Amino acid sequence: MVVKKKTRNRPATNSGEDDNIESAVEIERVRQAIGSINLEEGDQVMAAKKSPKSKGEKPARKSKKANGNGEDANSNQVSLNALCEEYGITPATGRRKLRNAEVGREGGRWAWEDGSANLKKVREVLQPAAE
Repeated sequence: MVVKKKTRNRPATNSGEDDNIESAVEIERVRQAIGSINLEEGDQVMAAKKSPKSKGEKPARKSKKANGNGEDANSNQVSLNALCEEYGITPATGRRKLRNAEVGREGGRWAWEDGSANLKKVREVLQPAAE
């Protein structure tokens, strides 16, 4: 059985050179059209952003932790990890207890300002779990 390859309805060319020449002419025509656009005062030209995902380049990471312990070096916040170590429970258990007690998080993190009302409530919720 012989299988014939489907062909496009295009005129046959001797080589791909004709296509390359046509493409080059079209690209040059577009470049000239873009260059002839007159910008008015106040118009902004947007430049293409360089993608960080190109070969060999990686985006720079910003460190969230100043001292490596999950806390900012200059803050006076108490983290859930520190409280769990104090009470001898795992952080997962502590988070579960706090969710069930519907204790709010400050700034979306499991850390509270030292001396705040929320921190007192957190300590009340976690302390019975340790005993």
